[in-house]
Amino acid sequence: MEAISHLRAGKHGLRPFPTARPLKDKEAQLPVNWMDRLEQKIGKHPIHHLMIYLIVAYAFGFLIDLTNPGFYDNFLSLNAQTILHGQVWRLVTFLIAPPSDSIIWLLLLSVIYYQLGELLEQLWGAFRFNLYLFIGVLGCILAAFIIYGVWGQVYLIRADSLYLSMLLALSITIPDMTFYLYFVLPIKAKWLSVFYGILLVVEFATANGPGRVALVMSILNFLIFFSFRNPADRFHQAQRRRDFERGQQPGWQRRWQRTKTREPYGSSAAGGTQGNVTRINPRGAAGSGKKPIHRCVVCGRTELDDPNLEFRYCSKCDGGLEYCSDHLYTHVHVKNSSTAGGGTSHTEGHK
Repeated sequence: MEAISHLRAGKHGLRPFPTARPLKDKEAQLPVNWMDRLEQKIGKHPIHHLMIYLIVAYAFGFLIDLTNPGFYDNFLSLNAQTILHGQVWRLVTFLIAPPSDSIIWLLLLSVIYYQLGELLEQLWGAFRFNLYLFIGVLGCILAAFIIYGVWGQVYLIRADSLYLSMLLALSITIPDMTFYLYFVLPIKAKWLSVFYGILLVVEFATANGPGRVALVMSILNFLIFFSFRNPADRFHQAQRRRDFERGQQPGWQRRWQRTKTREPYGSSAAGGTQGNVTRINPRGAAGSGKKPIHRCVVCGRTELDDPNLEFRYCSKCDGGLEYCSDHLYTHVHVKNSSTAGGGTSHTEGHK
C-alpha cells in the first residue's frame, strides 16, 4: 500500500454517488440478500464516516509509539494469551497501531485510506461499509486465537490488512477506477488488485501454517462479501458501476442522458408508467396488511413496494429523514424538522 500516493476517481475527482435508476421488473423479482435483511433489522443507526475515527485512532497510536515505543506491544497489541488471562481491552486497542512509523507516510496513507473508505461508504452505504470493516476486524481476532490454539504461538496481528481488503473490494466494485502511483503513474484498480492478488498467492505458498491462517483471515471480509453473492447483488453491482461512471461525465451530458431515459417523479399520476420509470402508488403497499419500516420522504416508496430498494438516512437533514437510493443524493436538505413535518415539498436537485 505504501506505493500508492494518490487516489483519483476520473478527471473530475471524487463525486457523490449519482442518482440510481429504478429497478426493472426482472430485477425486482430477485431475492433479497442476507445483507439487506440484516440491514433492515439492525442497520438504522450505522456509524457514518467511520474512517475518520480510525485515522484519529492511528494518530493516537503514533503518539504512543513516539513517546513510549514498547507500550503498544506490551499492553495494547492483539495478544491471544494475555486476552485469555483477562486483558480483553486488547480486542479493540490493537486497531490503533499506525500503518507506518514515518510521519510523512502516515499522513499520505491516512489520506488514501480516508478516500478509499469514503468512496466505499458512498457506493455501499454506511451500514454495509461498517459491516465490511467489522468482519475484517473479526477475522484478525479469530486468526490470533486460532494460531494460539493450534500452534501455541502468540501471533501479533495488526489491522493493516483491512485496507488491502478495502482496495480489493473497490477493484471489484469499480474495476476501471484510476489510482496514481507516486502521483505520476496511472493504473486501474483491477490491475492493482491483480498485482496484490499475485503477491498474496506467493506469500501463501511460501508461508508456514500460522502465516497462512493469518493471511486467509486477513481478507475474511472480502471473501464473505464477494464469494456468496446472489443474482440480486450482481444486478446491483452492475448498476452502481454504471451510475458511478456516469457521475464522472460532465454535468450537461448527464442531464442530457437523464432526459432521454427517465422522467422525474411526480410528473405523472401515481401508479402510472412513463418511459423507463414505473411509478408506484405509495399507498398501494398498505393492502398487504404489513407495516413498512422504511419510507422515502420524497416519493413515498417503501420496502413493500420494492424489496430490493435501498433506503438511507440523510445526516445533513434535521429530523432523521429517510430517502430511497433515487433521492438520497438529489434531494434538498431540510434544516427544520418541524417544517418538514408540516408539508414542505422536496424537489430533486443538488444542494
